[in-house]
Amino acid sequence: MPRLTKRALLLSAALAFAPATARNIAYFSYDDLFARSDLIVIAEPATKTRDTREHKMLAENTTPAIASIGVVTEFKSLLVLKGPKLQRFTLHHYRLAPTDGVVINGPDFKTYQPKEWGKSFLMFLIREHDGRYSPTAGQMDPILSIQEISHL
Repeated sequence: MPRLTKRALLLSAALAFAPATARNIAYFSYDDLFARSDLIVIAEPATKTRDTREHKMLAENTTPAIASIGVVTEFKSLLVLKGPKLQRFTLHHYRLAPTDGVVINGPDFKTYQPKEWGKSFLMFLIREHDGRYSPTAGQMDPILSIQEISHL
């Protein structure tokens, strides 16, 4: 067997038994997000993101689960497109917990700061049992449900 073929065979075998690191990210059309959401709003952060006492292993579309810390951010509504006409509401989301390792293909978490010029968001949210709101598309990739709007 030629030397190049042996290398190709070894590489193929190594890749076949290597753990997969990619994860599926769900696709949501605007119609899907609209139909599933309890609150659709254009809003801006009213407070900076702050930690809660919640610690959770998030496992949406990923293995192993991601160690996460619950956080909340208060938002001020600029325009309510669907749902109750709230002037303010609480977004419940997550941040990565400190780890000694590296997270590959991890979640797309975000924190927020109030009064940053030009930072408003189109938000598709579902109401949680305690009255807070969370991203409609799930906690692992909130960017699917919370999209920054650029001011022209």
